[in-house]
Amino acid sequence: MILITGGSGYLGGRLAKYLSESIQGKVILTIRERSDYLEENLPNCEFRTFDIAKNTDYQFLLKDITDVIHLISMNAHDSALDPLLAEKINAYGTYKLTKASAESQVKRFIYFSTAHIYGSPLVGKIDETTSAKATHPYGLTHLQAENYIQKALKDTDTKYVILRLSNAVGAPLSKNVNCWMLVVNDIIKQLVTNHTMKFSSSKHIERDFIPISEISRIVFAILKDDSERYKGIYNLGSGASLSLENLAKIISERAKILLKINPKIQFPESNQDSNNSLIYSISKIKSHDLHISDDLTHEIDQLIIKSQDWFNFSGEVK
Repeated sequence: MILITGGSGYLGGRLAKYLSESIQGKVILTIRERSDYLEENLPNCEFRTFDIAKNTDYQFLLKDITDVIHLISMNAHDSALDPLLAEKINAYGTYKLTKASAESQVKRFIYFSTAHIYGSPLVGKIDETTSAKATHPYGLTHLQAENYIQKALKDTDTKYVILRLSNAVGAPLSKNVNCWMLVVNDIIKQLVTNHTMKFSSSKHIERDFIPISEISRIVFAILKDDSERYKGIYNLGSGASLSLENLAKIISERAKILLKINPKIQFPESNQDSNNSLIYSISKIKSHDLHISDDLTHEIDQLIIKSQDWFNFSGEVK
C-alpha cells in the first residue's frame, strides 16, 4: 500500500486522485481532521489521522505500507513567519518519519523537496550538481530534510527518491485548499473575479512550470518500476522556462476562448537588462526514458473553469 502524507494539500490531493485511479491496491492519506470534500473526491482512498508536529503512533501509521510519498511541509510564506516551526515540521518531522519508515521496512521513500534549495532568484543553468544556496527558511528546511533522509536511510533497505520540484500548475481538488498564493493560481483567481491579472514580479523573470498531471505520471512511473533504478536526487520540472510575460499571454488567450474576456495585464516597472534566463535541467530524470510535457494548456483551462465556478466577481468563495 502507498502512503501519501499531506494528502489534503494542493499536490497531495491531485496525486492521490491520480494514483488511486491508476494502481492496484490501496492509497492511504494522512489527515489532521476529517474532511468531507476529501472523502467525496477520493472515494477509493483510506485516511489515517496524523499530525507531524506532535508525537505520533508511527507503527499504526506505517502498518502494511510499502511506499511513502512525503508531501507535508509549511509553505514559503508561513515558513518565513515562523522559521522554528518550519524547521520542526519540514526538517525534523521528515527525519522522524524517515527513521520510522526504515524501522517499518518501507520499500521506498519519495520526498518532495523544492527548487528553492538552490536559492533565489533561480537563474542560469541548474542541475543536481549545482550548489545549494538557500537562505529562506522554506528552502533551508527542505535542504535539511534532504540531508536527514540521506543519513537516516544510509545502509538500510529503504530506498529514497528526492524530487526537487519547480512550479506545479493545476487545479486543486477543492477551492478550500491553501494554494491561492501560488502565482498561476493567484493570477487566475484575479482573472475570474475582476478580469485583471496583476503580477508582483517583473515580467522578465523566468520560471519552470510543470503540469500536475505530469508530476503524477512521473511518480506513478517511479512506483511501478521494480528495478530500483530511480534513486537519489532529481530535479523535477518541465525543463522549459517561461517568462511571466509569456505566462500572462497564455492565460489571457485561454481566458478569451473560455470566458470571452480580455483581461488587463499589469506588471511592476523593472530593469529590462537584468539577466533572468533560467534552465532548470531535468536531464537526469529524463535519462530513465521519460518524456515530460511542458504544455500547460489543459491544467490552465481546468483551473480557469473551476475558479470561475468557485469564485464570484467580488472575490468571495461561493
